[in-house]
Amino acid sequence: MKHDYMHCENTKCPQASTCKRSTIHFSHRPAEYYWYSKFAPDQKTGVCAYFWPLDTIELDIQTTNQEKGK
Repeated sequence: MKHDYMHCENTKCPQASTCKRSTIHFSHRPAEYYWYSKFAPDQKTGVCAYFWPLDTIELDIQTTNQEKGK
């Protein structure tokens, strides 16, 4: 998958600053074809099933390009 169109509007999430899905990283809201939700970490474990680390996209692109020989 090259891009996930699901983003999180939960700006009070303790993981928002390091999550690629968080809308706090946008200077403006992306186009309407993006989906928005309010995810939250599990209250017992602190783990969010939708957490996406900020560096995931860059690593995926580098790996894909290396596999293609670019």
